[in-house]
Amino acid sequence: MSETANPTGGPVEGGGAHNEQVRVQHVSARVPERVDSIMRGTPMKRFGEADELVGALLLLVSPIGGQFITGTHINVDGGFTAAWF
Repeated sequence: MSETANPTGGPVEGGGAHNEQVRVQHVSARVPERVDSIMRGTPMKRFGEADELVGALLLLVSPIGGQFITGTHINVDGGFTAAWF
């Protein structure tokens, strides 16, 4: 698989996008206290939508933008992670 996925024939390196802050119907509907807690810690004050992950994923798989990105993790969370720093 790595030879077809990587045009150089080398190994395919890992990368990922974390989407904890993307809207999930069952959480929003059943645990309002948890939703309130998440929103208090999220600078953008909203859940993301699934299509907002696309940019990060395209970067990781792009032969131009992501060709030297390996073993990293991109948080797509409306600033939730950055708010802790």
